[in-house]
Amino acid sequence: MPTAVRWWARVVAAIVTGGLGVVVIALQWHRPTDVVAALVLAGAISMISSALLLGDGGVRRR
Repeated sequence: MPTAVRWWARVVAAIVTGGLGVVVIALQWHRPTDVVAALVLAGAISMISSALLLGDGGVRRR
């Protein structure tokens, strides 16, 4: 994805994720702490896997 588009993709992803979290809570499928824990877990897995896959500490060299 081009660098200029990445920022917008992050914003859209954050809005969609936040909206889904609110819907899950509003429909009483889970408690708010469940949603927060899921977001923290997904973020941690994403960061760890990115660090392992990049193998250079997350710093990309051009």
